Amino acid sequence: MSTEIAFDYDADSLALHRRITARGGHSSMGVALRESIVVQEALQDAVLEGFTELLVRKPETLSSFFLDTPRREKEIIVPSLQRLARKAFG
Repeated sequence: MSTEIAFDYDADSLALHRRITARGGHSSMGVALRESIVVQEALQDAVLEGFTELLVRKPETLSSFFLDTPRREKEIIVPSLQRLARKAFG
């Protein structure tokens, strides 16, 4: 079943949605949005299980942990997930 919906975007949000669609190789903006919703749900589920930090790593740097090469990882802050954690756990 397919349902058509309309969104009102400001110029920056529309540009971002188009950029995410193109960068991700999605066939449509709807597919990009659907994938984003699935990711958001998975992150919300993790928060409700007590996980509150989101880290991404460059895999090729993991094996160089003990070398002088800096380990490349980045913490991603998602404000809505922080709000959910505060609401769920105080």
